[in-house]
Amino acid sequence: FCQDKIMTTGGEGGMVTTNDETLWKKMWSYKDHGKSYDSIYNKQHQPGFRWLHDSFGTNWRMMEMQAVIGRIQLTRMA
Repeated sequence: FCQDKIMTTGGEGGMVTTNDETLWKKMWSYKDHGKSYDSIYNKQHQPGFRWLHDSFGTNWRMMEMQAVIGRIQLTRMA
């Protein structure tokens, strides 16, 4: 999604789609510092800190403005 590609989001980035929940959870974890989706959202927690890192990961999250631009671009491509 770079400015010189077919579609831009006002910066660099990309998109991955899947209909496989297990693969989606692995991708979600990887883009967010290795946090475990199930450990965060599907388990009971004591009040307080609950970010559990089960794996390595990166910080590949789009800013909200980039996501808005991307969603508008997708509607123009359809």
